[in-house]
Amino acid sequence: MWRRPVVTILILVMPLILTLPLRAQQKPFTQEQVVSMVRDGFGDESGAKLIEQRGIDFAPSEDFYQTLKAAGASEAFVNALRAAKSAEPATAKKPINQVQIFALFAGRALCQSGAVRESVPSALRHMPGSGASHPFDMFGAG
Repeated sequence: MWRRPVVTILILVMPLILTLPLRAQQKPFTQEQVVSMVRDGFGDESGAKLIEQRGIDFAPSEDFYQTLKAAGASEAFVNALRAAKSAEPATAKKPINQVQIFALFAGRALCQSGAVRESVPSALRHMPGSGASHPFDMFGAG
């Protein structure tokens, strides 16, 4: 009875999980990658477009710009670097992604269907101070 919603959720989540590696490829460029782009001949308009799309994860110095120009980077490439915003610091809180949002909704749907309720031990059914008769009731699931 409860297996059908679980299987449905798994079928819906799998494509999202499988696309995560593709999203990982869209990370901002590192300083080493930018140097490699110029060295490999992408220090022109095409490289500038990539910098605009993905951004950079570092704060370039004036010396870095001069080094790139000396290595053959075009003015458009250097201007794209100047305009690119450095990624957020690692300590900044990031919003939840689509997979996490979907998992929250799926969990709520399971709670509403009663599939999870049947597997929750009776010791967890009463949470002091919450006013809920079931742990998932505080999320409006039942």
